[in-house]
Amino acid sequence: MKPLKKEIFTALLCAFAILLNILEGQFLHFLPYGLKIGLANIFALVVWDKYGRKEVILLNLLRVVLAALLKGTLFAIPFWISFSGVALATLTLVLLYKKATLLFASLLAAIMHNFGQLLMVMYFYHQANIAVLLPPLVLIAVPCGLLTAWIASEILKRITGYD
Repeated sequence: MKPLKKEIFTALLCAFAILLNILEGQFLHFLPYGLKIGLANIFALVVWDKYGRKEVILLNLLRVVLAALLKGTLFAIPFWISFSGVALATLTLVLLYKKATLLFASLLAAIMHNFGQLLMVMYFYHQANIAVLLPPLVLIAVPCGLLTAWIASEILKRITGYD
């Protein structure tokens, strides 16, 4: 794919990720503890599979910063909690690039995302006992990771001829 076309496509996926991040935070409140499915991660998985490490880092960094800017939470505690989860999930994707399937990478990234957020909550609120939430968070991360991987794979099937 030509560099400009790749950059435009990545920017479009980033815009979709920001939109889903904001919409999911506003309208989907059926999981406990204020958790979200992580629909914005679908586009990170697409970029990870289609383009690679550098692009997924850029997409996730832009997504978390721009979404926080639009929500008015940039550099507030919710931003740092979100950023820590995205950073750990992105690091997981970077380390697994070309070494794991989309499904496995999505599952592990979802778990690491929750782990990163839990660590940041423990740090900000000085509550080590909140670590008891890790097992239920892992249980919730598994179906969410499976769902995002499935949707990302369906998107990848449909855009294969896009190049």
